[in-house]
Amino acid sequence: MKKSTLLTSLTTGLALACALSLSACGGSDEEEIVISMRLAGVTKDGLKITNMGGTPVDVPPGTGFAFPRRVPVDSDYDIKVVAQPPNTDPDSCKVFEGKGNTGSINPQFIVIACIVTTFPLGGSVLGLTGGELVINNGSQSVTIPKNATAFSMTPVGAANPKLGQVAEGTPYGLTILKQPASGTCTIANPAGIMPAAAVNNIVISCTP
Repeated sequence: MKKSTLLTSLTTGLALACALSLSACGGSDEEEIVISMRLAGVTKDGLKITNMGGTPVDVPPGTGFAFPRRVPVDSDYDIKVVAQPPNTDPDSCKVFEGKGNTGSINPQFIVIACIVTTFPLGGSVLGLTGGELVINNGSQSVTIPKNATAFSMTPVGAANPKLGQVAEGTPYGLTILKQPASGTCTIANPAGIMPAAAVNNIVISCTP
């Protein structure tokens, strides 16, 4: 899946799930608005945003954020990302529906979505002589051919080279989906939390 498609899919789902309010408060002559937004893929500090080119504001990790200062009703807003968290792909943090006017009668759907950097997951294979083996990590599965000595959760020849990779800071857990035609295989070091580097210390051992 292309990066732009992933972001569009992610933010569309968030927007449908929750309308973000620009909520009014105060008297009718001096109403002010809190500009709030939803976050996706913001798992570390480092995200900074501005409104109308003002002073950058730090956005902490989480699923939502509101500007600390209210703005007057019927004023323009223009949210931009000026710095990204260190665990995200370059230029991947995007603002959706981030420009408008607080006086609009339509619901606002401000979303900031980032793509967390992913890394390969794999290791070595010992004694796989009884046929092919199928393993999986979550919804992603791969077939390891007979006599293989190494494996990766990214299938050979995959159109998307990041298929099967795991986002930094998220858990992984390999299980055997299908044993070879003969023999039994087990997995050592099957689970963990993805570091900021490839994992290649998983060992699959098979016996006749």
